[in-house]
Amino acid sequence: MKKTNRMNKIFAAAVTGMAIASANGAFAASGQTVSGTARPIYSAPEIQMTRFAPASALDYRLELIGQPRQIGGIGRVHQVDSESLVFVRLVRSSDGAPLTDADVTLSRVDMAPDGMGEMTARSYIRPDGDPGTYRVEIHPAMAGRWAVTVAARVAGESEPVRRALTVALAK
Repeated sequence: MKKTNRMNKIFAAAVTGMAIASANGAFAASGQTVSGTARPIYSAPEIQMTRFAPASALDYRLELIGQPRQIGGIGRVHQVDSESLVFVRLVRSSDGAPLTDADVTLSRVDMAPDGMGEMTARSYIRPDGDPGTYRVEIHPAMAGRWAVTVAARVAGESEPVRRALTVALAK
C-alpha cells in the first residue's frame, strides 16, 4: 500500500510539472512582451531586475562603513539617551569615487530584519567630514538587527538610489 501512495504522489508531481510546462508554452506562443520590446516575458529574467532597479541604482551604490558605534547612556539603568552611530557612503559603482553633490535622506529605520517592521527608531542623517560620507544617528528602543533605509538623489538622474542596510545595534 505504501508503494501505491508513493506512486500516486510521483504521478501527481509529473502531471503538475507537465501542466506548468504546457502553460508556459501557451504563454510564449501568445507573443506577449514587456516594455514594448519584442522579447517574451518568460525568457527575460533581466527585464524583471531592471524594472525594479532604475538606471541610477546601477551606476551608484550606498555602502556601510565599518561597524556601528554606541555612544552615551552606556552602563545606566535607563539608557534613554543611548545613541548608535552608523556611517554610510555614496559612491560611483564604476570607480568607487565618493559623490558629494547628492541629496541623501533617511527613509526609515526599523526592525524588519528581526520580523518587527512596525518597531521604528528616532534617527537623523547628517553629512560627515569625509566627502560622500554621512553619519546616521539612531536612538534604538531595543537591541537587535535594524534596517537603515537610505535614499540618495543624484544630480542628473531621474530616480533616487535606495538601499536598506542591516546593522546590529545595542540598546
